[in-house]
Amino acid sequence: MKGMNIVQRLFGGRKKHQKEPEREQPTNMELFRLYTVLTNHDDWWNAKDCEPPERRRKNLEAKAALHSYYKQLVKVGTSKKVDKEATELYKKNMKDIEIALQDEKYMRACYEFINLMYYEPFMRKDIHSELRSLLERNLGVT
Repeated sequence: MKGMNIVQRLFGGRKKHQKEPEREQPTNMELFRLYTVLTNHDDWWNAKDCEPPERRRKNLEAKAALHSYYKQLVKVGTSKKVDKEATELYKKNMKDIEIALQDEKYMRACYEFINLMYYEPFMRKDIHSELRSLLERNLGVT
C-alpha cells in the first residue's frame, strides 16, 4: 500500500464509485413536497366568504399550485413497491377532482388532491398516470 496516507489505509483504500441503486419508492421528503405544494391553497368552499377579487386571486394561486404539483408529481415518479390497495372511494375521489377542475374551482381541487393523497396509494403506477392525465386534460400542462 505504498503511497497511501493513513486515512486511506484505515478505511481500506480508495472506494470505487458505485451506481445508485434504482429506488423502490420516493423519499419521504419528495412526498412531503407534493403535499406542501397544495396545503396553503386547499379550501373546499373555494373562498366563498371572500370578496370576488380576492376569491379570484386565491383561485389563481391555487391553479399555479396545481401546476407546481404536476411538475413535482412527474419528477417524483411512481413507486415500485405499494403496500396498499385503492379503496372503494378511489373512483369517486377522481371524479370529485375532475369536477372541481372543470368548474375551475382550483382550491377545491387542491383539497380533493390532498384527500386522495391521504386515503389512496397515489404513487401506484395506474393512479399516478391517471392523476397526471387528469391534470394535463384540465390544466393544459405537459
